[in-house]
Amino acid sequence: MTLEERLSMRLTGPLGQPTATDLVARLVEVGTAPAVLELLEELEEASPKAMRAAIEALPELNRRVGLEVIASWLDLGVALAVSSGATALRYFKESPLILGLFESASVRDLALSVALELADNDVNVALEFVKTAPELFAVLPPDRLPLWVEAGLDLARLDHVLGLEFFRQGPAIAAVVPLDQVRSWIGFGMKLITLNSLGKTDYLGTL
Repeated sequence: MTLEERLSMRLTGPLGQPTATDLVARLVEVGTAPAVLELLEELEEASPKAMRAAIEALPELNRRVGLEVIASWLDLGVALAVSSGATALRYFKESPLILGLFESASVRDLALSVALELADNDVNVALEFVKTAPELFAVLPPDRLPLWVEAGLDLARLDHVLGLEFFRQGPAIAAVVPLDQVRSWIGFGMKLITLNSLGKTDYLGTL
């Protein structure tokens, strides 16, 4: 079979023949068909359920942002699926809408690139970053992002719960805490952690 036929076979099951044919033609047009087939195969090996979710999300991805972004989108999904199929499922179901919220393609591509780097350290942190990135970029200049991400990732290494919350609340934090004070602000928050009556960590004050 040709590459297009192999790709069409993968898409037809979840999407039906007409939709699969249209998407394959579009992928050939933008020149991403070979990469997409390879990434879908990698995704299937990591998590068959995540691969199906990715395929089912393709029409929505195409509608909201087009298929030029598909290779980066799938690449991140594969990285998530290798560590957690459940996280990859959430990503593929939620990300088409999220990616459509970015103000420009360049900012969207930067967000996917950063998320891919984060996935090497913590897939849940990477997913939270993707979910809040459109709002974060509205208050944080892209050139300041590396320092912001580094601070959040360091926090996640120290305490996973607080690291996730840092990325969840990122837009609100970045809007009011100057970047040069973020680490001091985090340090103060860490001091608010206590132990409850059962001797377990109580994050209420910090959160």
